[in-house]
Order: sequence, then C-alpha cells, then structure tokens
Amino acid sequence: MELPPYFATWASAAALFLLLLALPQTGAAQVETQNIFSFPWQAGKSTELTFHVRLRTQPGGEGFYQTRLGASLEQDVSSRIGLIAGYYFAERENEMADWEESSRYFAGLTHKLFEWKGSWEARHLAEYHDVPGRNNYYRVRHRGGWEAPTRVAPFANVELFWDRDGWRSTRWQGGVAWRISPRVTVDAHYFMEPRRSDVGEAPRHMWGTTLRIPIGAIP
Repeated sequence: MELPPYFATWASAAALFLLLLALPQTGAAQVETQNIFSFPWQAGKSTELTFHVRLRTQPGGEGFYQTRLGASLEQDVSSRIGLIAGYYFAERENEMADWEESSRYFAGLTHKLFEWKGSWEARHLAEYHDVPGRNNYYRVRHRGGWEAPTRVAPFANVELFWDRDGWRSTRWQGGVAWRISPRVTVDAHYFMEPRRSDVGEAPRHMWGTTLRIPIGAIP
C-alpha cells in the first residue's frame, strides 16, 4: 500500500519534531553519536550479504571511542521469514584510555508481521559477546517496528534487550530515511535507551546517520 505524498511529508515532519523535542531532556543523560555504513550484496535470489562499519563518539566526553566492523548473512526462507547470522569485531576505548578488542557472534530471524500504511516487521537475535580480559556474556534482543513505503520514509521501532540477569535495556528509536537513488539511501535517526543500573548510570541518547550503498547487481 502506497501512502499519499502529504502523509509522508507530515509523518517525516512529525518524526523530526519528536527528535528535536528530546534535546532539552538530554542534559543529565549520556549523549552519543553514531555513523553507520552499510554495503549489502545480493549474493543470490534469496541471499544477501551485508558488510557493516559503525563509528561512535561521546561529544564533550570521551570523543571518538568505538569502531565496529563485520558482516551479516540473511537468507529468505519464505516471503515473510528470513534467517540471519553474522560476526562483528569492535575496538573500544575504556575508562583508562586503553583500547579493548571484542567479538560479537549473532544469529536469529526476521519476519514481516503485516502491511498497513507501510511495513511492520520484527527481528529476534541471540548474541554472544567475547570480551578478552572481562566477563563474556550472552544477550538476546527483540525488535518490532514500522517503516513507510515512500521515497522519504519515516520509521519507528522499539527493541528490548535481555541477558542472564533479566531486562538489560530498551531502545525507543525513530527517524527518517531518504532513498536518493536505487544505489544510495541515507537516514537520520535518534534513540533513547533506558538501561539497568549496572549497564549504564543514566539513559543513553543516541543521534545517528546511516549510509546504505548496495554493491553488485541491484535486484
């Protein structure tokens, strides 16, 4: 179902307003930025391999503190369900200004819930974090969200994180994606993440962008 142009315009404006509305509330919270670069490759009719790079900063704090790169493989098993697995390698600056390496292994599934004024989808992942010199840990995450089917597309989702101690955090995210061409899509997004006290002393506010550039043939 396609949305009329005025709906996409007003929805995008509303999403931007909500992002700006969050600004005055971030004074006592942890504010960060992230820039994501995604390069999907259609390896087969139902198979997509995505190469991924992410950079994070803490303005006014640690500055540039994390880089992550890796790849994920997604295999469609039906028109509504896909399997996903991947690996990320990260380097992060700790409190002592030393850089620590870590690895993340993950697998799960995605599925389309329904279509109504856009696409409603869910994703479920199980992750294993291997952090040398620290306690390794498992984490599961469940995300559900919506995205408009327009060239300028507002989107919103919520994601719950759990570990062996129970609830870990919740991410409330919104943003706007712009398909500049079949080869280039960019988005601007924001999420607010309340966290368990041992994970973070205050909610995290993340402002970010994503650049998506398919490589190889575009289906």
